Amino acid sequence: MKTIFTLLFTFLTFLAFAQQNWVPGTYTTLQGEKVQAQINDLNWDRNPLHIEVKVNSASAVQKLTVKDIKDFSLSTGDKYERYIVDVDKSPVELNQLKLDDLPLIERDTVFLKTLVTGNAELYYLKDGASKEHYFLKTGDETPLELIYKVTLLENESGTSVSRVPIYKGMLSAKLTACNEISEKISKVPFKMNALMSLVEDYNTCTSGTTNTYTAKKQAIKHNIVTLAGGTFTTLDFTGTDYPNLIGKDFKGTNYTVGVSLLSTLPRARAKWAIRNDLMFKPLKAENKHETGNNSGQENYTSVHTKFDIGYAGLNTSVRYNILDASIKPYVSLGVSYNLMVYNNSTQETYRRYYGIENTRQEEPMKDYAKHEPALFFSLGLSTKRILAEGKFEKGSAFSPYVYLGSSRSTFAFQVGYILK
Repeated sequence: MKTIFTLLFTFLTFLAFAQQNWVPGTYTTLQGEKVQAQINDLNWDRNPLHIEVKVNSASAVQKLTVKDIKDFSLSTGDKYERYIVDVDKSPVELNQLKLDDLPLIERDTVFLKTLVTGNAELYYLKDGASKEHYFLKTGDETPLELIYKVTLLENESGTSVSRVPIYKGMLSAKLTACNEISEKISKVPFKMNALMSLVEDYNTCTSGTTNTYTAKKQAIKHNIVTLAGGTFTTLDFTGTDYPNLIGKDFKGTNYTVGVSLLSTLPRARAKWAIRNDLMFKPLKAENKHETGNNSGQENYTSVHTKFDIGYAGLNTSVRYNILDASIKPYVSLGVSYNLMVYNNSTQETYRRYYGIENTRQEEPMKDYAKHEPALFFSLGLSTKRILAEGKFEKGSAFSPYVYLGSSRSTFAFQVGYILK
């Protein structure tokens, strides 16, 4: 089962990275000509070194690098501009820091992502080492990187990490035309949305100048989802004990209800999401088997076993939207932790032996595992407010014994309403 889930996850990752997304856009040649084209929008996590363009859907794909064009923009809203800038490539991760390291500054030609334009402009770069850089531009000058210095210091008690927000002094030196933001500069964290808001406020404050362009701010979108559906469950037992359970066919249908927190990530065109479900999962499965013939045979036994168990389940899954459309197909992979909250299981044994009849009521098992881990995957469709999905979940069921193995397979169909 784990192998199947590994293959599914591998396929999901391949699907995510293999997709192309051609959108209308423009780019500017080195001669200043603006060209309308289709651009493959990869919603880059790291700033691109090149882009793929084509004049129309039938034309050949052309690769354009930072040496070929001045800028490009997408109909989805993203803009990138070519600049020759000094980039601080000094490490900031603790495991990469060294004592007395000098700043590592490299001049590079890059596509900077435009965050805010106006009287002051803010740009973003995530380099090949996944370090984030922010650049400030005022007037006609070259964008200047805002520095957040992280160094390793040695003192009497050992080594310590020093974090120096040099960027605050740089902001104060550059954004001098608005006294109102001085206090904001002293408190601004080194984060994209915070720096964007600061520059936006400066542009609004400065002589009535407004922002001519602002990139969409990166934020996780949270939605509450109510869920309900039906389930079909099978139980399997293996081992050397409990002959009334081992090898028998236990099946049952039931319902499930719950609530979910759907957290959609801003990157990759909001195709990835994390979902946490709190579900009530009743489990009913039964089997009736007979030994002998109830019609005329004097040595006859009938065992009717009913499992009636309730679980509170916490599901955590990763969801990927396969297509961008009004109705979005998606696939999810996740893990579940189920806690038994009640158990009303029974086993009725009827025995007739040469005219002597006996009926015995008891529990199918003496002990039960109260906690059940499980893996699941689902396929579904979602709109702005409604989702529907089919789900398969594989769990360890409830046997606590080494000599009695148990497993549960549940197929579910669920519908959900997405709240604001």
